[in-house]
Amino acid sequence: MAVSFHSLEELYNRLFPVLTVRRDELDRMGYPYIKEIDIFEVLKTNKWNTRMHLTLTDLVHDIMNITPEEINDYLERGETL
Repeated sequence: MAVSFHSLEELYNRLFPVLTVRRDELDRMGYPYIKEIDIFEVLKTNKWNTRMHLTLTDLVHDIMNITPEEINDYLERGETL
């Protein structure tokens, strides 16, 4: 069964639990300033917008494997909301 989302807000809300898990991991690694929305925005902008037919599994994999350096690079460029 294919899962589709009608808005970025709906997608964000669906992914929020896994974003929170990753945020907690990053916090324990010494990056307490990284928030769920930062992880989402980095992936949305740098990875997901160039790929098609992503599955929920793909999205979760990307969230759990994003590095602090990728997020910091994004934040340093000032591309936050």
